[in-house]
Amino acid sequence: MAIKENYRIPVSLGESPLDVEIAITGKSGVGPRPIPLGFLLVWMASALGLMWAVTGTFIAAGPLWLRGCFSLVWLLATWLLLRRDRLGQQMWVYVVPAIEYLRSRSRSLPTRRTEPARPFRAMVGIASVEDGGRSDGRLGFTDGSCGYIYEVVGNGSRLLFEEDRARIVSRYDSFFRKLDVACQYILVSTKAPMRVDSQCGAMVRRCHGCTDDALRSLINAKYKVLKGYVGDEFRSTHQYLLVRAENPESLRRCCSHVQGEAENSSLVFKRVERLGAREAEAVVKSIFTC
Repeated sequence: MAIKENYRIPVSLGESPLDVEIAITGKSGVGPRPIPLGFLLVWMASALGLMWAVTGTFIAAGPLWLRGCFSLVWLLATWLLLRRDRLGQQMWVYVVPAIEYLRSRSRSLPTRRTEPARPFRAMVGIASVEDGGRSDGRLGFTDGSCGYIYEVVGNGSRLLFEEDRARIVSRYDSFFRKLDVACQYILVSTKAPMRVDSQCGAMVRRCHGCTDDALRSLINAKYKVLKGYVGDEFRSTHQYLLVRAENPESLRRCCSHVQGEAENSSLVFKRVERLGAREAEAVVKSIFTC
């Protein structure tokens, strides 16, 4: 499989038929920049609405200057609502959030222990984390969906040979083609302290089996450095895969797909580990804690 230097999508997957651009040109082939079809339709509907408001409502009985001011305000409001921000969103989508923001209750979020946790849960979207049993670590969301968090380790590196890059890209392509469209796969990268639990556990077991006081003091000193310094000061990148589905049956199929990919090949995932309730809560805490 040949590797391209640049990848691009010619047409955005989020475009609708109203986003089709129409080029208005003269005989010379020169004209203004293409205009989306929805933009033209909204301007035509606004013009018809303005004509009806000026001629068929109580504004028609007003003086000429009043009708002129009303028309200017109408056209200005239409232009403002059809403007696009830097992300390409039209400004009319912010009308309802702006109205909601006027309420003082919408501009603050209580986080005290005595306050109910429902507003914060609604913002985060996580309602519960199951503890124990076969569903240990399963997240329950406020919309009724459920999911698991996997800690994943990949093979991405700048030192790969061209043949290895081609194999990894080809395997990724086949992996994403087999994904269930009823599920969501969200990759999360965080900066968190290095995990030293296994090393600390090994030192504790070594200390329990040691009878020499000098060696015990040396092990205790190493334990304090490992737990208090390395585990707090040194930070590393951790990557997680959140698998989310509408019901437990779809979630089971998605988890089987991820586990099967990790067992059959190490090109996509070098290591995949499903987190339990304690580890999942720690990940959520590290994401939503400043």
